[in-house]
Order: sequence, then structure tokens, then C-alpha cells
Amino acid sequence: MSIEVATHDEAKTPHARAWVWPMFVVLLLSGSVVSGVVTAIVASRDPSVAIEEHYYEKSMHWDEDARARAASDATGWLVDASIDPASDSAAAPAQRTLRIVLTTRDGVALAGAHVEAEVFHMARRADAVILELAPEGNDATSNAYSGAFDAPLAGRYRVRLRIDRGPEHFVRTLDIEAADSDTACIMPHALDRKQENATC
Repeated sequence: MSIEVATHDEAKTPHARAWVWPMFVVLLLSGSVVSGVVTAIVASRDPSVAIEEHYYEKSMHWDEDARARAASDATGWLVDASIDPASDSAAAPAQRTLRIVLTTRDGVALAGAHVEAEVFHMARRADAVILELAPEGNDATSNAYSGAFDAPLAGRYRVRLRIDRGPEHFVRTLDIEAADSDTACIMPHALDRKQENATC
């Protein structure tokens, strides 16, 4: 009668193999977590990605915003807006100027308004700036208002205007195509198409 005795390595093999699948699952889950963290870091550093500020409050007040747009249409005001080409001067590199001309539908100039604008490139939402546009030439009788801002990129800019003149208030959202030439294309935002057509 013969007796087979298992070697030490043979006896250890089943126990060692038992760890293969648990380790595989752990490595798979760890890889998923690492890839998620890396994706979040890359996304947070992308200047083209940004969450709309106070988006929840804005959604809750959508009806009020719609009434404000309707009241703006009722004023009969018209806005002619443009963004000039980037400056090549050493003193003000990559700077542009937002310029608006404010009139009524009858062509009457509207001077003495307080004009505020939020401006951002469509690919750089996180770099939005708030401008207070001053009457050109510091002339209180001028209906042309402008303000300079740093804007190294050509392309489409979104401009959210708020204009106050006496008891009247006016809001308008425009998309303006700013090129590296003397031409610019003005496109009304989808919610504001009653007033202006695209002009290039």
C-alpha cells in the first residue's frame, strides 16, 4: 500500500488561486475610481466648462424673467451692439470694446441710461466679466455706450444687457460674432428674437 504525500507547493495552490478573482475585482473598482478622479480634475481645469451661476434660482424665477423680457419689448427700444477687433497695441493686448447704440423704434436717441453688461466668450463661460458701459466721450447727451474688456479670442460672445433709464428697464441677450476684422455679426438670443434680426 502506497501513500501519496502532497508537496508544500501543491497544498498551497488552491488557497493562492482563491485570491485571484477578488483581487481582480478590487483592481477593477480602483481603476474606475482613479479614472473618475482624473476626469473630474481635467474637467474642472477646462475654462470652457462652467456651471451657470444661480441656475436653480433662475429656473425658479423663469416667469419673472419672461415678464421682464415682455416689458422690455413694450418699451420700443432698439439696441445696435458690436464688439471691435482685438487691439494689437502693446499697451492693451487682446482687448476688445463692447459698444451699443440705444434708440427707439422711431430712431430717437436715448441718452442718460445706465448700461450694464455681462460678457463672455461661448468657449470661455467661466471667464465672464461684468461691464458698466459709459457714454462715449463722457458726453451725457450721447446714446452710444462702450466699455473695454480683455478678450483674446475671436468668435461668438454672449452679451446680457441690463439698461435702466428713469423708471424704465430693459433687458436683452445678444450673441455677437467678433472677428479679427472690422466686421461683426450680431445674432439675437433665442428668447429675444422679436426685436432684432441677425446682422452681419
